[in-house]
Amino acid sequence: MSDRDCNIQFKSIETPIGYVMSGRGAVYIDSFEQKNNMLIFKGEINSRFCIPEYQNFKWYSYQLVLKNVKVYKCENIEVYPWKEWNCDSPFSEVINSGWHKQYKIDGNIYKHLIIETYDFVYFVLCKEFEMEIVKSR
Repeated sequence: MSDRDCNIQFKSIETPIGYVMSGRGAVYIDSFEQKNNMLIFKGEINSRFCIPEYQNFKWYSYQLVLKNVKVYKCENIEVYPWKEWNCDSPFSEVINSGWHKQYKIDGNIYKHLIIETYDFVYFVLCKEFEMEIVKSR
């Protein structure tokens, strides 16, 4: 089943520094780690892509932890299917995703997230996630 058949919608996820809008230079990853059923991203967000825009600092270092991950995949940004997955934000939740049905995972419990970074796009089915800003410059 294609996600195009599911009337999918995208919901921007609010971060501790507001909503991050699309742009290839908005989100960078310095490290990615899988620990059992958790994914841990560490990197920086360019605040020029944030709403509201943060004038005091340009870069915010973040840690994003996705817990109880059931499925994930990663694609290079150069082959990303933009027509199918056209999000307004690099941190988005997919509503009415075909993944829940495809993997037989409860969509009321597990969220389908898309994380777009400078080089890669991550698709994740997880139960919960948390992001924290660890420093700014």
